[in-house]
Amino acid sequence: MKRIVTFKEFVSTIALGLWQALCYVCRVFDPRYKTKFWRVIWGVWTTFIVGLIALGCYALWYHNFRSTEYYSDRTLLSDDVYVQRVYNGKDYVFNQKTGKKTLKGLTYYSCPNKGDTLAVFFKDKKRGYFSINTGEVVIQPVYEQAWIFSDGVALVVKDGQLHIINGKGEVQATLWYSHQSQTEDNIDYVFHNGLCVMNDKNGKYGLVDKSGKWVLPAEYESIEQQEFETNKLYRVEKEDTICGGSVYGVIDTECNVLIPCIYKSLKINTEDGIFVTDNEHYQWKSDLHGNLGSEPLCYNITHLEYAIKKTTDEYENIEDVTIYAPLYSYTSSSEGYMGLMDANGHRITPPIYRNIKAVNANLYCCGYDDEFDNAVLLDAKGKVVE
Repeated sequence: MKRIVTFKEFVSTIALGLWQALCYVCRVFDPRYKTKFWRVIWGVWTTFIVGLIALGCYALWYHNFRSTEYYSDRTLLSDDVYVQRVYNGKDYVFNQKTGKKTLKGLTYYSCPNKGDTLAVFFKDKKRGYFSINTGEVVIQPVYEQAWIFSDGVALVVKDGQLHIINGKGEVQATLWYSHQSQTEDNIDYVFHNGLCVMNDKNGKYGLVDKSGKWVLPAEYESIEQQEFETNKLYRVEKEDTICGGSVYGVIDTECNVLIPCIYKSLKINTEDGIFVTDNEHYQWKSDLHGNLGSEPLCYNITHLEYAIKKTTDEYENIEDVTIYAPLYSYTSSSEGYMGLMDANGHRITPPIYRNIKAVNANLYCCGYDDEFDNAVLLDAKGKVVE
């Protein structure tokens, strides 16, 4: 007759076996059992334990100490101070003169404009400022947003409010409107020549001085600074309430209007000057002081041609013969719009067409699209032929 083993007996037997196995292993540490066999087991066991401890210590050192000293990039900020970049993001500021780390654990920094000495840094989800000459923190990281120092001041956001501070962290002015995210508008909130591009609560842009006072009303769709060696200009954009779209102009740092906001496009080139395009697609060139040229610009002047049927031999074979028309096509801007011009350079039509071809010496097909689906016929004087 088979005996039934109870659950209690089963568990007790397993527990007893495990206890005996543990005691058997622990006998390795008992000095009364120093046989050759147990010495071998003792050596293997000890080597394993020591190796495991050593491996853990190495991993701890590698991830918490060595990684912070692993040099990846070093940026010199002044004669004595540099920022050491490390791969795990624990960057620090180091003063070579004192041999000390003056600021640890920063994840981002940005140097000031020329003439200023405080760099903005990001640490523990807050922003503050340190000196690029000493590396010491001058303004504690207490701001949600902060921009670089320029012209002796900086813009910061604290408790959702936009402030202008000086180099001691003292508030020079508090702007009455709330800070808004500028991810799409790309405003840097940095002063240039005492002025800063700013937006009001309606999303319009103007210029404020270091006291927070509007010196250019917030009535523009955008303001972009263009800085050159001798000129500092602002490209401004307004909404065209008559024709739709946008119109552009230029003002200087004294808020004087150099070019009024009436042009459909405007580009400022550091070497060649300012190029503007009017409603008729004429492009004009201005110098950096707003003086427009007397004549619009011309590009891509092409002698127009057409084909006629003509007998070419004694067998009266008829072939197409290319004939040059008396007029030329031209463009006046990079937009590619075309117009008609005579051999003396006189513009017969403004550049308002997308494509032009000669039909004969006195007839020209001018298309408002590339395929001539919408086109008019003009004579050699630019008049519409019904």
